[in-house]
Amino acid sequence: MKRILSLVVAVLLILALAVGCAKPAQQPAQEQPAAESKYKDGTYKATYDFIDGNGWKPQVELVIESGKITKANFDYVNPEGKLKSQDTAYAERMKAKTGITPAEAAAKMNEGLVAAQDIEKVDVVTGATGSFEHFVELSKAALANAAKGDTAVVVLPMNATYKAAEAAPDERGWKAEIAVTYENGKIVKVVYNEVKEDGTKKREDAEYNKSFKEKSGISAEEAHAALEKALIEKQDPSAVDVVTGATGTSNKFKALAAEAIGKRK
Repeated sequence: MKRILSLVVAVLLILALAVGCAKPAQQPAQEQPAAESKYKDGTYKATYDFIDGNGWKPQVELVIESGKITKANFDYVNPEGKLKSQDTAYAERMKAKTGITPAEAAAKMNEGLVAAQDIEKVDVVTGATGSFEHFVELSKAALANAAKGDTAVVVLPMNATYKAAEAAPDERGWKAEIAVTYENGKIVKVVYNEVKEDGTKKREDAEYNKSFKEKSGISAEEAHAALEKALIEKQDPSAVDVVTGATGTSNKFKALAAEAIGKRK
């Protein structure tokens, strides 16, 4: 009897030791929840309030599916509704000058954004730096809306320079020209010149300025500077006063300023 009890106790001890040494059963790995996308599905658009100095308005359309950017479409449109990417004459001129067409540049930008999924990681397109800057600014605005799920079109202020010039020089060989620069909806810079065919600028011609000041009490440089400053202050050519002693210059300035600003559509 004692022998049987001893055997039973021995077996129980062996079983206890086996259980204690056994590795605990591994729990099945829990699936980690998928990282939440920062973009909501939808189509998001961004554009500018006016055309640029070349007559084109940049625009972008981004498509988000399953939280990813699956399509990007960047282009320019003119007031007649024509796309720059389809303007063959413009493409030929740009290709000859920069080595790339608007359509080729846009394709690189669009593909780059879809591949990178991050506008900060898209490479600059050689030969289309200005377009790339518009693409980045518009894409950032569209993606900001995508993060909120807001599909309203984003409209940004067009910062650009608008130019105008007389068709032909006057009887003394001077041809007037102007460049008006906008930033955030305001005129921030104005450059007015009267230039001869050889590139001589009236405001930089010391002999002319001396003669003009002796005759009218003000130099061409002073008159030009006063008109430029007045337009920045008034923001309206019609509100710019004629500069005493420079009536002709003032009238040319106001007419060209109105023409340049009129190109901002």
